[in-house]
Amino acid sequence: MPRFLKSLFFALIIFTLFLGSVQAEDGTEQQLVFLPLVSNEKYSDPWLGPDGGFVVNMVTNPANSKMIYAGTWGNGVFKSTDGGLTWLKSSNGLGDLYINSLAIDPQNPKIMYAGTYNDEIYKTTNAGETWTHSSQGVQDGAIIYTIAIDPYNPDIIYIGTRGKFAIEPPPWEGIVYRSKNEGINWSPVLENVGGSNQQDWAYDIVVNPKNHCMVFVAMHEYGVHRSLNCGDSWESMNGDGLTDLSGRALVINPSGTDNDAVYYGTWHRTGVYKSINNGDSWSNQFLYSKIYNMDLDPQQPSILYAADFYDGILKTTNGGGSWSNIGLGENLLYTVMVNPLQHTQVFVGTAGNGIFRSDQSGAGWVHSQTGLNNSMITGIQIHPSQSTQLFTSTSRGGFHVSEDGGESWQQLNNGLTDLDASGFVLHP
Repeated sequence: MPRFLKSLFFALIIFTLFLGSVQAEDGTEQQLVFLPLVSNEKYSDPWLGPDGGFVVNMVTNPANSKMIYAGTWGNGVFKSTDGGLTWLKSSNGLGDLYINSLAIDPQNPKIMYAGTYNDEIYKTTNAGETWTHSSQGVQDGAIIYTIAIDPYNPDIIYIGTRGKFAIEPPPWEGIVYRSKNEGINWSPVLENVGGSNQQDWAYDIVVNPKNHCMVFVAMHEYGVHRSLNCGDSWESMNGDGLTDLSGRALVINPSGTDNDAVYYGTWHRTGVYKSINNGDSWSNQFLYSKIYNMDLDPQQPSILYAADFYDGILKTTNGGGSWSNIGLGENLLYTVMVNPLQHTQVFVGTAGNGIFRSDQSGAGWVHSQTGLNNSMITGIQIHPSQSTQLFTSTSRGGFHVSEDGGESWQQLNNGLTDLDASGFVLHP
């Protein structure tokens, strides 16, 4: 058999498109669509599509700048040992591959925690080789939005959760839990925020690195709450100067400079708020932005990065006094992460277009995702006269072409202003 036909036969393409109808519960007729199956028997992982996809969160090994982990929406955890250049799946044991949050033990980086969308929290003690459920005491099916580890006593961990089916309308069954024994069991420490008919949830939790019993949470619609006793009791910090309570992200200056700066990112387009007195009062760093995630440069903490979900990466070099947009605005953005040991290296996880990396503090963005197989493919075609040339459309990653039967791919997005590709056709 010629090589290109063998490639096609083994590598892959079963294009069966079948339409059928079923009756929904309300009696209306709905269409079933069977989409292409793409596989390749050459590899233990049968993935044949382009790299990239949905990357919700990232963490770096605090003792090894080359070891980085990425939590994806739909294909679990990936691990890089070469500074993000290449990735391997690291999801053995995960019962839910929709990863909402990641955290790494600052004193023993072989220990990590992964929060899922509907299966609570998992733990690894061997740097992601295997994962085990670690959710004793957490509500069944909880969504884990955020994980924070006490840097001085990593036995103490906080997680922000929402109920499995608590979407709209409220109550959302939001609970902040604390573990005092590395996740063996958990107890609620903050609940019923907004009242029993609301039960708001925490999008982000941070522990003050200068005072580890001071813990902050950013609530979905009820602002900032603070504990001064390691989570035993909490108080609302929504007073002087804080007018937007739709919290999404928190970061704290880890050094003694700039007083005790706490930054709070919001969703309702009021941008970032800053407090220099641990949340007692706030000033607004106004940006017409929906802030989804933030990180700061630990070696130069006046430099912060904010991921605007719709409009790119924002950067300040003066502690929030002024901001500039430094790119990636054509993507939907989930997360931004500064490599703590290589502080000019910044990673961004997108909703559909994989991972971008800058080695120049946010200048010169490049894709950094080889092996990260999490693209959501919406269509695939073979060139009518070149059987090894494949084309795909992807959700929020645009169009790709392979000249070698799926071994490698290149994007075809020049001129596109919208990367959410729902399908395509080739002229015969």
